[in-house]
Amino acid sequence: MMQRSLSSPELTLGRKLIGLNWLMVVLISCVACVGFVMLYSAAGGSFQPWSERQIIRYGIGCIVMIAVALVDIRIWLRYAYVLYFLALALLVVVDVAGHIGMGAQRWIRLGL
Repeated sequence: MMQRSLSSPELTLGRKLIGLNWLMVVLISCVACVGFVMLYSAAGGSFQPWSERQIIRYGIGCIVMIAVALVDIRIWLRYAYVLYFLALALLVVVDVAGHIGMGAQRWIRLGL
């Protein structure tokens, strides 16, 4: 009987989720929780203004992290150069047309 690898296109979403490195996800979450506690403490025992926003950002980031991990590695390899040059182009755009705030070149104004 032949075993299928985790990057096999025949795997279902459920099997891919089971195959994730959940220990790594838990360890990243533990480090993030330490950060949440530090922000909570820095705000004098309040979730506002920092800890609550950081928790929301972490939740979104964790969902994105798991979604990226579920994509077949061959797709990432196929588009690696395109994504690399896109990232470089965005860095150049920030350097040329980025917003300057607090002494640093920061963001591209998207008008949102």
